Amino acid sequence: TWSVPDGWYDLKVLVRDSAKNWAEDTVPVFVSNLGLPGGDEGFGGFAGEGEGMGLDKDGNLYITSTQTPVDQTDLKVRKYSPSGEPLLLFSAKLPRDSTAVPWPSTIAIDDSSNIYVLDGLNCCLKKFDATGRFLLKIGSRGVKPGQFIDPSHIVLKDKIYIADRGNQRIQVFSNQGRYIRKFGSDSIRLTNPQAVISTKRN
Repeated sequence: TWSVPDGWYDLKVLVRDSAKNWAEDTVPVFVSNLGLPGGDEGFGGFAGEGEGMGLDKDGNLYITSTQTPVDQTDLKVRKYSPSGEPLLLFSAKLPRDSTAVPWPSTIAIDDSSNIYVLDGLNCCLKKFDATGRFLLKIGSRGVKPGQFIDPSHIVLKDKIYIADRGNQRIQVFSNQGRYIRKFGSDSIRLTNPQAVISTKRN
């Protein structure tokens, strides 16, 4: 990155699924030629195994990571300022979650700074407030409406859209977690949907 000045940049990403369908998105990335902000261990001193990442409306970065001490497993959510300063750390693991190594698929933040963690291992979506307090859980493992198998991505718009990869469909929920409808598995065939992208209409 020595030829690129320090700062935030928009990185264009192209993604192809197993059915050779292409999708395009733009992801903000931070470039530092003098080392990662926050210390030698990475962004904000982060040294865990990072999984999902997301930004809020103020440009703060959220990272979900797994930690596997000898006596327990955990799913952590970390929040950093745009300059890499640690702002928040909390566990997204619930009491009845699996004791296997957590598998967070992705994370999203709404305009009220509520935090949504899509938990691939436990096949559910978890909603937390801006301080990390648990608010809501959506879904469980299964094939019925409102259930998931290997959920892979989430988009927040006026509703909640979740890519339910194992069930070959996209499911739609209200912001309160009420199941609304699905795409795929019937008249529209989806093959391993990996992500959901929303577009603006004029």
